[in-house]
Amino acid sequence: MIRYTNLLFFLFALFFVGCSTAVKLPQSTYGVEDQRNYEYLYYEGLSLKLQGKYAEAAKFFYNASVINPNSDAVFYELAKLHYQVKDYNSSFKYSTKAVQLSPNNKWYNSLLAESCMATNKTDSAVLVFEKLVELSPNSYNDLYNLGLLYAQTNKTTEALKVFKKILEKYPDNQQLTLIVLELVMRVEGKEAGLNFINDRIKIIPSFTKLYVLKAEALVDMGRYPEAEDVYSFIFKEYPSDSDASLSYIELLIKQGKKAELYSVSKDFFSNSEVDRAAKFRLMYGIVVRDSLFNDTIKVEQLLNDLKISYLDDPRIYDIASIFYIKRENLNRALLDIYKYIELDKSSTVVWNRLFSILEYRGDWVNADKYGALAIENNIETPEILYSMGLAKMFLNKNQEAIDILTKFLSLENNHPAKVVSSYSILGDLYYKLNNHKLSFENYEKSLALNPDNIYVLNNYSYYLSVEGVNLPYALKLSKKTIDAEPNNPTYLDTYAWILYKLERYSDALLFIQKAISLSTEASSELYYHQGMIMLKLNKQMEAEKSLLKAKELGKDHVDELLKQFGL
Repeated sequence: MIRYTNLLFFLFALFFVGCSTAVKLPQSTYGVEDQRNYEYLYYEGLSLKLQGKYAEAAKFFYNASVINPNSDAVFYELAKLHYQVKDYNSSFKYSTKAVQLSPNNKWYNSLLAESCMATNKTDSAVLVFEKLVELSPNSYNDLYNLGLLYAQTNKTTEALKVFKKILEKYPDNQQLTLIVLELVMRVEGKEAGLNFINDRIKIIPSFTKLYVLKAEALVDMGRYPEAEDVYSFIFKEYPSDSDASLSYIELLIKQGKKAELYSVSKDFFSNSEVDRAAKFRLMYGIVVRDSLFNDTIKVEQLLNDLKISYLDDPRIYDIASIFYIKRENLNRALLDIYKYIELDKSSTVVWNRLFSILEYRGDWVNADKYGALAIENNIETPEILYSMGLAKMFLNKNQEAIDILTKFLSLENNHPAKVVSSYSILGDLYYKLNNHKLSFENYEKSLALNPDNIYVLNNYSYYLSVEGVNLPYALKLSKKTIDAEPNNPTYLDTYAWILYKLERYSDALLFIQKAISLSTEASSELYYHQGMIMLKLNKQMEAEKSLLKAKELGKDHVDELLKQFGL
């Protein structure tokens, strides 16, 4: 695809420069005293404005407008003051009033145009610039702004007409040439665009980008042999033009000439006159397009050649890490990421990539280590903080995990699943630290965002049962887990234990027996719970058997329990 299609929109950031001029005071038909008061307030306002006392000046101008509401000059001054302090809505209001009173004043219209742009009133800005062009047909600054606005509002035909007029005045202007070319392509088609390029080459033959655009236009039209001729001319006359080389490589890709593509790429990388940024752009393009060579070894050779040439440039290690990630070689990817960070610690993209890999692999030691380094270098993205929180949790650094996950939750982020998970983890951590109030509050926050989170439902309901609080609610939460996974022994055990706490022993026995029958590994906790339920049902022998089994599997304090019940 031709790469000039978006050139115009890079120019929309043009700053509209304001203008000012001396203003002739209107003749008044009201009394002499009113005229004197008006003039005093007006000139005092001008004096205060020159002193930089804008708020005070605005008061004087406003009072002057009350005395003489037909003074375009005073409304213009109010508009300028408000624009100066970035109160663009007020500037729009007052400049509109000034233009209403004096429709053909260029300065008033110019300020109104600026105010329209500052308040995103694009359609109004178009009308005002049309008026300005009508007032000053040869004001190329106003024409240029009008053309940009036409293009921005998809009035491409009108925009083309305006920019062609400007180009007649400034035929050697390269930026205008590119703008008109894009508009010609849109309005008149590819063939007209190609004709325009040929005409412009005659006028500004030193503008090398035109030759590249011509070649790309021919490629886009499927006229490959003609495009090859243009590229041959460029390489002969301008051998170090990196844009031309990159563009030619696109042609080879379209033609499927992979052998030539490798050779051209290799020559491109070895050309010392080519800017290294262009080399990195090409290497990145090769890496992200898997089908480019169908030969991983050749791509890796190109990558290594660049590494040798630019050992101290972090960008090559960034590209290399992407290459190895795409080939699921995470060990090599990590080596390149570590090298990148050694050279440049400022890229949040690379840091996030590192923690994504470490989190995926469960490498919590390195996540903890590099997390400290990231924070030391003021890199605290939501992704990094979340991974660090997990690392602290798995390394049993509970309070640190709480602090980091709390900070993660204080940031704006687009990771709703991680937010839910963080509240859940905080619930677990606070419970470990015996802060049941904060534990349950965080579980509630997690469930408010995802009411069907099975892990949270199970943990929260079990901890409620252990504490013996809000048991009907705990049963309701636990019921959702066994509805979702009716053969999960862990969830059946939780449900059984809540029933036990509610003194529904017969129901509890059914669920604990089902949990034990479905469990693939003998669990001391399951047998302990079964034994406790049996005791409440006065099934002493069965209870003793279950409790001894629990003891055998490692459950503590079973002997004391057996002695307590005389078993």
